Amino acid sequence: MSLSIRHDRSAHRFETIVDGATCELDYTLSGGVMTITHTGVPPAVGGRGIASTLVQAAFDTAHQENWKVRPACSYAAAWLQRHPEYHALRAWTPAMIAPCRRRPWRHGGWRGQR
Repeated sequence: MSLSIRHDRSAHRFETIVDGATCELDYTLSGGVMTITHTGVPPAVGGRGIASTLVQAAFDTAHQENWKVRPACSYAAAWLQRHPEYHALRAWTPAMIAPCRRRPWRHGGWRGQR
């Protein structure tokens, strides 16, 4: 299915209309980081890959604009896991790269083995 995705930069939204239903992806933009906050596809037009196409359009735009992406929406986060070719665009937060507090060599290994 070929969709016409519209990027409304002032509203921070990607959208398309399928069978009269509006499908959207909302985001915020701050400091060169696009945070995807919501992806919505009405049930009447679900299951056609529309959400995936919206998320891909957002990531492609981020790539073109040299933005990083933070997938705060659970669908966008799951989509990113399935598309390793976009992993380089992921914005890393300090919480994501915090050092491991448990030292396996002091506790008998990762699973408590000795």
